[in-house]
Amino acid sequence: MIARILIVLQSFVHVRAGHVALLLVFNVTLATCVSCNRMAASNINQEAQTEHDHFPVHWPETIYVATERLIALDQAKDDSTKSDVSPEKELLDLIRWLPVLAADSDLNEDAFNKIDGWSTKYVPLLEKQLESGRKIGELIATDGLRAAIGELNSVVQLEVERRRSIEKLQNEFR
Repeated sequence: MIARILIVLQSFVHVRAGHVALLLVFNVTLATCVSCNRMAASNINQEAQTEHDHFPVHWPETIYVATERLIALDQAKDDSTKSDVSPEKELLDLIRWLPVLAADSDLNEDAFNKIDGWSTKYVPLLEKQLESGRKIGELIATDGLRAAIGELNSVVQLEVERRRSIEKLQNEFR
């Protein structure tokens, strides 16, 4: 009888030891998963920050912001800028980025093609004139650029009005 009790106790201790070992393995696995999750989250945040770091400070969020900035550069009385670059460089960058910004908007294909055409036309002209040291007023006077900025503003304003009309209709049917 005592032998049977010892065997039961021994198996009980063995099972308990197995549970302890299992619990230990579970805790180590859990700690590893939590640690890996934190590292992955940290890496994602670093990647997002790094991706954001690739955009210059003067990168506009939308085509609408870019258009407002181009108008402000055209209307500026002096060469000052609120940007991290000269107004001349900012003008060139904005014109260069217009197709990307237009593609990220709801502009129709005709409007996009028009904007892409302006960018294709004016970027090389502006680069050449920028190299020769021209100032912002002279750059904007380049071969109809001021008129193109005005037309860009018209295209963007039409899109803004279209969006407002759609929102108004959506609100009426809610």
